[in-house]
Amino acid sequence: MPAGDKAHGVSRVRAMDDGGDGHGSVLRLDARDYEGPTRWRWVLADASGALIADHDVRTDVSSWHYEAFTDLEYYISSFATPDRHAEDETRIVTEVGQWLGAEVFGPVAESLAKAARRAP
Repeated sequence: MPAGDKAHGVSRVRAMDDGGDGHGSVLRLDARDYEGPTRWRWVLADASGALIADHDVRTDVSSWHYEAFTDLEYYISSFATPDRHAEDETRIVTEVGQWLGAEVFGPVAESLAKAARRAP
C-alpha cells in the first residue's frame, strides 16, 4: 500500500479471467484514504495488484440524493405523495441508484459490471 494510504475495507469480486478457461480471478476493492462517510477513494485491482479503476468519493451532504441514501425508507415516506406513492418511490429509488453509480462508485461501477458479465 502506498505511503499515506489508509485501507478501510476490502471486498472481493470473482470474475472470469481473459483466458476463458472457466477459472476466475479475484478482484480486490479497497476503500482508501478514508476521511469519513462522505470522503474516501475506491481502488479496484486485480489479483496481482494492478490497478483496474479508482474513484475519489466526495459526496455532497446537502444533496437530496445523499439525504435519501442515508435513510431511504424515511425519505420515501416523507416525499412520496400518497396518490402517487408507487410512482414516486420508483422514481426516488431509481434516481438515488443512478447517483450512487455516478457519484459513489464512478468508473469502478463499470469495471465491476464488466467483471460480473465475464463471470461464469
